[in-house]
Amino acid sequence: MPVTPKQVERFAALFDGNDHSYGVWLPKTGRMHTEIKAVTEEQYAQHLAGKKGLGVVPIMSDGYCMFGAVDIDNHGSSVDLPIDDVRSAFLSHRHKGAICRSKSGGIHIYAFFRDPTPAVQVRKILTRWARDVGYPKAEIFPKQDKLNQDKEGSQQLGNWINLPYFDHQNTNRYAWGGEKLTLDEFLDLAESSLQRPD
Repeated sequence: MPVTPKQVERFAALFDGNDHSYGVWLPKTGRMHTEIKAVTEEQYAQHLAGKKGLGVVPIMSDGYCMFGAVDIDNHGSSVDLPIDDVRSAFLSHRHKGAICRSKSGGIHIYAFFRDPTPAVQVRKILTRWARDVGYPKAEIFPKQDKLNQDKEGSQQLGNWINLPYFDHQNTNRYAWGGEKLTLDEFLDLAESSLQRPD
Protein backbone atom coordinates (compact mmCIF):
# COMPACT_ATOMS: atom_id res chain seq x y z
CA MET A 1 0.00 0.00 0.00
CA PRO A 2 1.51 3.38 -1.02
CA VAL A 3 2.46 5.86 1.69
CA THR A 4 -0.31 8.38 2.43
CA PRO A 5 0.06 12.15 2.89
CA LYS A 6 -1.06 11.76 6.53
CA GLN A 7 1.64 9.16 7.21
CA VAL A 8 4.25 11.47 5.69
CA GLU A 9 3.00 14.40 7.78
CA ARG A 10 3.13 12.39 11.02
CA PHE A 11 6.58 10.95 10.21
CA ALA A 12 7.99 14.38 9.32
CA ALA A 13 6.62 15.89 12.54
CA LEU A 14 8.38 13.23 14.64
CA PHE A 15 11.70 13.69 12.82
CA ASP A 16 11.64 17.47 12.60
CA GLY A 17 15.26 18.61 12.47
CA ASN A 18 17.75 21.17 11.24
CA ASP A 19 16.64 23.25 8.25
CA HIS A 20 20.15 23.86 6.86
CA SER A 21 21.11 20.36 5.72
CA TYR A 22 20.07 16.72 5.50
CA GLY A 23 21.53 13.41 4.40
CA VAL A 24 20.65 11.39 1.31
CA TRP A 25 21.25 7.67 0.74
CA LEU A 26 20.91 6.40 -2.82
CA PRO A 27 19.74 2.76 -2.78
CA LYS A 28 20.96 1.88 -6.27
CA THR A 29 24.58 2.86 -5.58
CA GLY A 30 24.68 2.74 -1.78
CA ARG A 31 26.28 6.19 -1.78
CA MET A 32 25.50 8.88 0.78
CA HIS A 33 25.91 12.63 0.66
CA THR A 34 24.80 15.80 2.42
CA GLU A 35 22.47 18.35 0.86
CA ILE A 36 22.96 21.92 2.08
CA LYS A 37 19.34 23.05 2.12
CA ALA A 38 16.16 22.57 4.09
CA VAL A 39 14.49 19.18 4.09
CA THR A 40 10.91 19.16 2.80
CA GLU A 41 7.99 16.76 3.15
CA GLU A 42 8.88 15.48 -0.33
CA GLN A 43 12.15 14.03 1.03
CA TYR A 44 10.26 12.28 3.85
CA ALA A 45 7.79 10.91 1.27
CA GLN A 46 10.59 9.63 -0.99
CA HIS A 47 12.22 7.95 2.01
CA LEU A 48 9.05 6.12 3.05
CA ALA A 49 8.39 5.14 -0.57
CA GLY A 50 11.90 3.68 -0.96
CA LYS A 51 13.18 6.12 -3.58
CA LYS A 52 15.90 7.96 -1.61
CA GLY A 53 16.95 7.36 1.98
CA LEU A 54 16.80 10.35 4.32
CA GLY A 55 19.02 11.34 7.20
CA VAL A 56 18.05 14.22 9.51
CA VAL A 57 20.19 16.39 11.80
CA PRO A 58 18.34 16.44 15.16
CA ILE A 59 19.87 19.66 16.49
CA MET A 60 18.31 22.83 15.14
CA SER A 61 20.11 26.12 14.59
CA ASP A 62 18.93 27.42 17.97
CA GLY A 63 20.36 24.40 19.83
CA TYR A 64 17.01 22.72 20.45
CA CYS A 65 15.74 19.29 19.34
CA MET A 66 12.41 17.58 18.72
CA PHE A 67 14.03 14.13 18.68
CA GLY A 68 17.30 12.40 19.45
CA ALA A 69 18.75 8.92 19.13
CA VAL A 70 21.15 6.42 20.63
CA ASP A 71 23.00 4.69 17.78
CA ILE A 72 24.27 1.24 18.76
CA ASP A 73 26.49 0.04 15.92
CA ASN A 74 27.08 -3.62 15.15
CA HIS A 75 30.54 -2.75 13.74
CA GLY A 76 30.15 -4.49 10.38
CA SER A 77 29.02 -7.82 11.83
CA SER A 78 26.67 -9.89 9.68
CA VAL A 79 24.67 -10.75 12.81
CA ASP A 80 22.04 -8.32 14.11
CA LEU A 81 22.41 -6.98 17.62
CA PRO A 82 20.10 -8.51 20.28
CA ILE A 83 17.18 -6.12 19.92
CA ASP A 84 14.94 -8.08 22.34
CA ASP A 85 17.56 -7.77 25.09
CA VAL A 86 17.95 -4.04 24.49
CA ARG A 87 14.17 -3.55 24.51
CA SER A 88 13.81 -5.50 27.77
CA ALA A 89 16.52 -3.42 29.45
CA PHE A 90 14.97 -0.21 28.11
CA LEU A 91 11.49 -1.07 29.38
CA SER A 92 12.83 -2.22 32.76
CA HIS A 93 13.95 1.38 33.37
CA ARG A 94 10.50 2.67 32.32
CA HIS A 95 11.91 4.77 29.52
CA LYS A 96 9.57 5.95 26.74
CA GLY A 97 10.76 5.88 23.14
CA ALA A 98 11.03 3.67 20.07
CA ILE A 99 13.61 0.94 19.46
CA CYS A 100 14.40 0.32 15.80
CA ARG A 101 16.63 -1.95 13.77
CA SER A 102 19.09 0.20 11.84
CA LYS A 103 20.12 -0.16 8.19
CA SER A 104 23.22 -2.18 9.15
CA GLY A 105 21.56 -4.45 11.75
CA GLY A 106 22.43 -2.23 14.70
CA ILE A 107 19.89 -0.52 16.94
CA HIS A 108 18.59 3.05 17.08
CA ILE A 109 16.72 4.13 20.21
CA TYR A 110 14.68 7.25 19.51
CA ALA A 111 13.41 9.84 21.97
CA PHE A 112 10.64 12.17 20.82
CA PHE A 113 9.79 15.44 22.55
CA ARG A 114 6.51 17.28 22.85
CA ASP A 115 8.26 20.66 22.85
CA PRO A 116 11.65 21.88 21.58
CA THR A 117 14.22 20.65 24.10
CA PRO A 118 17.80 21.90 24.59
CA ALA A 119 20.29 19.58 22.89
CA VAL A 120 22.44 19.50 26.02
CA GLN A 121 19.48 18.05 27.92
CA VAL A 122 18.63 15.60 25.14
CA ARG A 123 22.22 14.35 25.15
CA LYS A 124 22.11 13.78 28.92
CA ILE A 125 18.89 11.77 28.60
CA LEU A 126 20.26 9.65 25.74
CA THR A 127 23.60 9.08 27.49
CA ARG A 128 21.66 7.65 30.44
CA TRP A 129 19.59 5.47 28.10
CA ALA A 130 22.73 4.10 26.42
CA ARG A 131 24.16 3.17 29.82
CA ASP A 132 20.88 1.65 31.01
CA VAL A 133 20.66 -0.72 28.00
CA GLY A 134 24.29 -1.83 28.37
CA TYR A 135 25.96 0.20 25.59
CA PRO A 136 27.52 3.21 27.36
CA LYS A 137 29.86 3.97 24.43
CA ALA A 138 27.09 4.14 21.81
CA GLU A 139 26.91 7.24 19.62
CA ILE A 140 24.46 9.94 20.63
CA PHE A 141 22.56 12.14 18.17
CA PRO A 142 22.68 15.11 18.40
CA LYS A 143 26.44 14.95 18.67
CA GLN A 144 26.71 18.60 19.69
CA ASP A 145 25.31 20.63 22.59
CA LYS A 146 25.08 23.61 20.23
CA LEU A 147 26.05 24.51 16.68
CA ASN A 148 28.94 26.94 16.52
CA GLN A 149 29.96 29.32 13.76
CA ASP A 150 33.28 29.11 11.96
CA LYS A 151 35.64 32.04 11.32
CA GLU A 152 33.70 33.05 8.22
CA GLY A 153 30.42 33.13 10.16
CA SER A 154 28.96 29.97 8.63
CA GLN A 155 27.10 27.72 11.02
CA GLN A 156 28.28 24.21 11.76
CA LEU A 157 26.01 21.73 9.97
CA GLY A 158 25.66 19.06 12.64
CA ASN A 159 25.47 15.29 12.05
CA TRP A 160 22.56 13.47 10.47
CA ILE A 161 21.22 10.05 11.32
CA ASN A 162 19.50 7.66 8.88
CA LEU A 163 15.79 7.42 9.58
CA PRO A 164 13.77 4.22 9.98
CA TYR A 165 11.12 2.89 7.58
CA PHE A 166 12.94 3.43 4.30
CA ASP A 167 10.68 1.67 1.75
CA HIS A 168 8.16 1.17 4.54
CA GLN A 169 6.36 -1.79 2.92
CA ASN A 170 9.57 -3.83 2.54
CA THR A 171 11.74 -2.17 5.17
CA ASN A 172 14.54 -3.70 7.21
CA ARG A 173 14.65 -0.51 9.34
CA TYR A 174 11.64 -1.11 11.55
CA ALA A 175 10.57 -0.49 15.12
CA TRP A 176 10.53 -3.49 17.41
CA GLY A 177 7.80 -4.08 19.95
CA GLY A 178 8.39 -7.80 20.49
CA GLU A 179 7.71 -8.12 16.77
CA LYS A 180 8.24 -5.99 13.68
CA LEU A 181 5.93 -2.96 13.76
CA THR A 182 4.26 -1.51 10.67
CA LEU A 183 4.72 2.15 9.85
CA ASP A 184 1.35 3.01 11.40
CA GLU A 185 2.16 1.03 14.54
CA PHE A 186 5.48 2.86 14.81
CA LEU A 187 3.80 6.25 14.38
CA ASP A 188 1.28 5.40 17.12
CA LEU A 189 4.06 4.20 19.45
CA ALA A 190 6.28 7.23 18.82
CA GLU A 191 3.44 9.72 19.27
CA SER A 192 2.39 8.02 22.51
CA SER A 193 5.96 8.35 23.81
CA LEU A 194 6.27 12.11 23.26
CA GLN A 195 7.78 13.49 26.43
CA ARG A 196 8.63 16.71 28.16
CA PRO A 197 12.27 17.43 29.07
CA ASP A 198 11.63 16.68 32.75
